[in-house]
Amino acid sequence: GQVIAGNHRIQGMLNFTPKSRYIYEKAIKEYYHIDLKPDELLVRVPHNRLDNTEINNLAASSNQGRFNSESDHAIAVLSHYEAKLKELDQKLDADSIYSLKNIVAKNLNFDKATHPNVGDSNLALLMFNMPRTKTQGIELLNRWQKEFSNDIKSYEKVKKMFVDNAGSFHNLIHDMNFPNVSLNAYLSDIVDRSFANLKNYQSTSESLKDLSEKFYKTSSLEMFEKSDQGSSDISEILGGAIARFARFDDPSKALFEALRSDNIKKGLKDFKIADVTKDMFNPKSKQFKDIDIYDFTHYLLMVNREPNENNPTLKRLIEAVKDMQKESEK
Repeated sequence: GQVIAGNHRIQGMLNFTPKSRYIYEKAIKEYYHIDLKPDELLVRVPHNRLDNTEINNLAASSNQGRFNSESDHAIAVLSHYEAKLKELDQKLDADSIYSLKNIVAKNLNFDKATHPNVGDSNLALLMFNMPRTKTQGIELLNRWQKEFSNDIKSYEKVKKMFVDNAGSFHNLIHDMNFPNVSLNAYLSDIVDRSFANLKNYQSTSESLKDLSEKFYKTSSLEMFEKSDQGSSDISEILGGAIARFARFDDPSKALFEALRSDNIKKGLKDFKIADVTKDMFNPKSKQFKDIDIYDFTHYLLMVNREPNENNPTLKRLIEAVKDMQKESEK
């Protein structure tokens, strides 16, 4: 029949060497008093027929604490919660990061556990909302864990900030106040570029300086050599903007506040990016519903800074974002 879960174990059995097969047969004989034929394996069969979700739950429970890598863990939690993730409300109301994480866990707690697993359920939601190749998020966690092998604390800090805010990204992806941001298309790139930013730069100012030098050009024509470059460029800047929060005292809380719908509206208005209504005297003005990923990046670069901060590097980087936006509209 079809293998729903445990296929890695079955594959391991099929690839037995003569020595390991001998040890396996000997153990079966010793514990179960069964003589296996050369083409036989011993497997457990549930008493009742289980559906796919129940099989995945069983596999996740059986793997608890045994994960060899971040990918194993991510695959297991995604399988474990997938059925409930598809039913999750598009808006999760919470007034704090602590409350939001727990609302996610409570909503995904299909087996009615007394203490829902907050970390695993939020990790599953983050993975679920990444581009539908699914493996992208899973693979990048694995890669960056290896990259940060000498500084695992920094890796955990960035990962925790994103996992804690799985509900924030979920809310924003489904927020009809900003239908054109399309954040889920960029989510795995944002996570990837945030890890890279923290790995490559000692400080936010160093990161901004390098990004502005890389992307700010006097002529926007010089900037785009390839038609697909715009998407990866804005992801890099967006990743840099979000990596800044990982350097705060409480990264999860800082990012949570920046991603709240009301705070985004306030910032868009304060930074003169968009408003509730269009400015009659400015044909280029935008309403909240018109903002795109470039406007959102502009907002994230500006939010949570000192009032009247004079930062020429930041201004150049924002100009670069505006140039990219113009180029994307052609």
